This record gives sequence, structure tokens and C-alpha cells, in this order.
Amino acid sequence: MTSARVETFSISLRPSRIYATGTLLLLLLSLFSIWWAAIPWLISLSLSLTSLITILWTAHRHVLLRHADSVVGIDHDGQFWHLTLADNRRIGVEIQGEVLLTPWLVAFMMRQTETLQPGRRCRFPVVIFADTVSYDGHRRLRLLLRIVTA
Repeated sequence: MTSARVETFSISLRPSRIYATGTLLLLLLSLFSIWWAAIPWLISLSLSLTSLITILWTAHRHVLLRHADSVVGIDHDGQFWHLTLADNRRIGVEIQGEVLLTPWLVAFMMRQTETLQPGRRCRFPVVIFADTVSYDGHRRLRLLLRIVTA
């Protein structure tokens, strides 16, 4: 049995228009359903504010990639994975759990391997739509993940 040779790989992520549009549509749907429901206006207002805050936090962190812990780059050196975060930190990570690979979406969870605080390892959700990277980068990432997780 021969093992596949894995070369170095690096991609930079940019905000996804597909993800942003989906997030905005989800917000509009939630606000419409809250205000259309037969509940008192004070409860509708509090649920609307909760939805708005949640969507804004999600958009800031995962859609616009502006939060310090947002993933803006993924590297694989043939043996180890590294994430580049928005504040220019580069951390070693490993794939944790299931990996979703489709032609338009790649989603997986990564866990920090080295830690600065004992007993605490951060997890990073990575969601990469097809418009987040180049076509070739998205295809190579899917192929690499298929090889590494097999």
C-alpha cells in the first residue's frame, strides 16, 4: 500500500457574499416570523433585538472576518495544520470531528494543539464557501481534506 504524498498548501480567505446573503435572509425571515406571530409586542421586540444581536455577532466574527479570532488563512505543511487569525496570529491546529465536503461548501472544526492556558484548547469552526477562495484553492482544499481524513 502506498501513501499519498501531501504537498504544502496555503490559502487566504476573504468574506463570502453567499454567506453574507444567507445570513441577511435568515435575519429577515426571523424578524418577519417574530412580528407575524400572535405574541405581545414587548416579547416580539425583545426577540427581535436578540435575533439582531446574534446575527450581528455572527456577521462580525464569521461572515466579515473582522474579529481577532476569525480564521483568515489555512496552511498545511505536509504534516501539520496551521490557522492564520485576523490579528495575524498563527496557531497549530488539528481537524476534529466530521468534515463536510461539497463543490460549493467545505465545513469542519479545528482544535488548537498547543495552548497558552493549561487545560484550555480553543476550537475554531471553519466554513468555506466557493466564493471565499479561488476555484483552484477550493478544489485543492477539498482534495487535501479528502486525503488527510481518509
